[in-house]
Amino acid sequence: MPTPPPGVRNLFSPQEVREKIDYIHMCPVRRGLCAHPADWPWSSARAYEGAADAPIRIDFESMPDDVRQRALRL
Repeated sequence: MPTPPPGVRNLFSPQEVREKIDYIHMCPVRRGLCAHPADWPWSSARAYEGAADAPIRIDFESMPDDVRQRALRL
């Protein structure tokens, strides 16, 4: 198996996937660019919250079941 580039790693559990999605969604908030992740226009956070007008569509079917269920409950 080839060695991945530095900083690249596979996510092996649904919990890891959730953590990374949450981390990415919070980046603009941490930088003071917006108050809530869904306020950032280029974020998928609005789609995870179920906004019909979200600029980014999410393929929930390809996600682990618990990540998909969590996203659809928001």
